[in-house]
Formats: sequence, structure tokens, C-alpha cells
Amino acid sequence: ETEIDIACGNGKKTFKWLALTAAARFSSRIPRGMRRHREVPTITGANASYVPLDVITDGLVFHHPDDFVIEHLADGDSVTVRLGASLPVDDRGQPELTRWSTIAFAVSDIQTEKRTQALVEEKRICDERMAREKEEKRAALAQLYKRKAKAMREEMKNQITDQKRLAAELADDWAALINSPSSERILKTPTEQSKVREILKENYFVLTEVFKHHAANQSGAGTDTMNQHEFQCFIHESDMFPVLSSSILSNYAIPIFAESCEDGDSMTQPNFFEALIRLGRYKIAGLTDWHVSRSSQTDDEHLDPNRPTPECLSDLIVTYLQPHVTKRLHGSAAKNAISADEVLAMYMDNRQPLFNRFLSAAGGDSLELEQSQFMSIIEAAGLMGAQDASLTDELTVKETRQAFAASQADRLGSNTTSASNQLRMSFPEFIEGIARVACVKWKHSHEPPNLKIQRAVEAICAF
Repeated sequence: ETEIDIACGNGKKTFKWLALTAAARFSSRIPRGMRRHREVPTITGANASYVPLDVITDGLVFHHPDDFVIEHLADGDSVTVRLGASLPVDDRGQPELTRWSTIAFAVSDIQTEKRTQALVEEKRICDERMAREKEEKRAALAQLYKRKAKAMREEMKNQITDQKRLAAELADDWAALINSPSSERILKTPTEQSKVREILKENYFVLTEVFKHHAANQSGAGTDTMNQHEFQCFIHESDMFPVLSSSILSNYAIPIFAESCEDGDSMTQPNFFEALIRLGRYKIAGLTDWHVSRSSQTDDEHLDPNRPTPECLSDLIVTYLQPHVTKRLHGSAAKNAISADEVLAMYMDNRQPLFNRFLSAAGGDSLELEQSQFMSIIEAAGLMGAQDASLTDELTVKETRQAFAASQADRLGSNTTSASNQLRMSFPEFIEGIARVACVKWKHSHEPPNLKIQRAVEAICAF
């Protein structure tokens, strides 16, 4: 092998020109060694006529002979030109060219088919190699992420969605719902109860996200209860009643809230599920189990009073709640994102500076953040408000408060790493809170969630 520097000017030279120039330069170089011991291939002019067989660079199998150098290479890049000391021929005396040299030099009309076949074959080989190399890099990167994410996954186990834990939470919620005296008026048979429970099971993650989001609508940080105003906001923002008139409030929203609450002042998550059943019965079937003034009753032709209660609930979730989550609850995407190895590995790489920020804000020996402390970190990192003049990346105080609230871990009481109550945040909850803030702040960006989260982490680590 010999290194030769070839100046390509502005790069508007073809690879075919580069190969021929390299062959000519190699052939015309001065033989090394003493007169009687010079390199045999360069002793005579005939033996010095090298033929370019291939052009090879790192990362790409094939460079078309007619492509310009500037299209693929930068100043100082290395290219390997494979040369042949003579032109090989077959038994019939026909030249046996490589695919690259066939494409470069078989340019006559009679050789068109042969050249086309060589092009197709080179493209196939190139595509296969690039796909193989891409898959090998992806697999290697996945293994790296998996190793890094292992410790972080253990630390975040109570924040990552787990089907067994969700099933346990649903069992608790269902027990509270079905034992409520008011539920007997809307779920009258075991068959109805079984079907409703199955619907809640299928949509449990969505429903809990909705409850946590709206339970933090007002300044209170807790996500374990929803007051009457927050319930009314939920009804309005989910487009069930686009215009929340006083008539709707007095005849539907307030009675449903009151009927579903045990104490009449605040609504727990099981109470919220009961309220959804009532909303479904009214919105889909026009049924109520409370007094409604005659003037406010509707004769909507789409209402079907014969629809079973489970179907009413299912239709309500599909028609209003699922679109509501997609349209407004952007932070819910973070819940799935933080379970990915790539995101957990990124958190692991930045764990120490994040933990330092957490401890500094918590102060003293505390391992929990209050809502105001979490918000101060977000504000100090420059994430609060908007950096874009068009306000497409605006993050409001309310959205930050909801991110804090929605990051609270399960309510089973067995979680030793979660905050002691709904007003404080543990470090794993802090990690999820960052992810939710990122997904909400850049909700209009087409970036995948992992890149949004990385931007937020970098901002917090940088200040």
C-alpha cells in the first residue's frame, strides 16, 4: 500500500478521474531500492500500467464512477483505490472487470446491459451492507442503553408503568366504588358491574392521568382529591359541554359531583369513576338518577335511553376522554417515555448533577421536594415561560403544577421511595416530573419525547 496525495481542486472531479489519476501516479513513482533490487512491478513501462479495479471509502460500499468527489468526501478524507497489475481476461479473451470497473469503463452500446447489471448488483450489495451495519449499530447501542438503564430502572420502578401494580390499584378503586351506596343506583346487576370493571381495567391508565391532571387544576398540589370547580373544568375542557352554562352546572355538573361524592366536598379517584358512569348515562343515553328541571331536559335525537350503562361508559371514554388526553394531556407521553432504556440511560448519565440539584433545592437533610421547590428548579433552568416569540414553547405555572401532581407515585402505601404524601416529591418522582415538563413545554414540536426530555435535563444540569 502507498499513500498518495491528490489535489481535487473544487471537488468537481469524478471518482473515475480519481481512480485513473491514482493509477497513473502510482505507476510513475520512482522505484525504491538499489538499481539491481528495484521493485519488479515498476521496472518496465508495460508492467507499470495499473488498472483501477475499485474505489473504497469508510462507511460506503460503492461510489459511482461518475459521482463528483465533493458529493461524498471532505478535504483530507482518505480513499482506497484498488489497482490491478494487468487486465484479467476469461477463456474467450474477454476482459473480466470488477463491478466498479465495469460501470466505469464498459461504456459502449454493446456493453450497456452488462453495465446495468453491475449497477443493480452494486446497489443491492450496498443496501444490504448499510442495512446490516445500521442494525449492528442499533443492537450495540441498545445493549449499551440496557446496561446503563439497569440501575436507573430499579430506582424508578415505582414510576414506571407496571401492570401488576395497576391491577392492584384498580382492585382498590373498584372495591371503593362498588361499596359506595350511591353506586347501587347505576350498577344494578352483577353483569353490569363486571362489564364496567373490564372497561375501567382497559382504560385505567388514561383515566388516572385525567384524574391527576384535573385534580391539580387549582393551586393545591394534591392529586388524591378533586374539588367541585376542578370537576367542572374537567367537564368543560373535555368538550362534553363546550358551553358550561348555569343550567348545565345546576342540573348536571353539580348534581353528578354531589351524587358521586361521599362527603359532598371532594372527589376521590373511585368517586371520579362513578361520576364518569353517570356522565356516560346522561351524555349517551339521556338517563339521570337525580332530579332535572323540565326546562333543561333535552330531546337530542342521538340519545338512546335503552343503551346499557357499560356501553354508555365505553362511548364516553372513546368519544371524549381519549381525544381529551391526546389534545391536552401532553405530559402523559412522558409516562411511556421514561420506561425506555434510551431515556433511562440518559438519566443515568446525568444522575449525579440532577441529584445535586434535587438536594440543593430540598435543603438540609430532606429527600423530598415541595411544589414550590420543584417549580423553582424549573424556573431557574429557564424552562418556565416561553423562549420562542410565537409562544409555541410556553410553559405555564399551572402546567408545571400539574406536572408535579401527575408525577406522584401510586396510592397503595407500599411505595417506600415515594413522597410521604401528595404534597411532596421524591427523587424518582422528580425525574418523572422533568419528563412531563419537557413533553408539555415542547408539545408543538415534532421531536420524539426522548429528545424533549434530554433538552430539559441538559437545561437543569447547566444552570
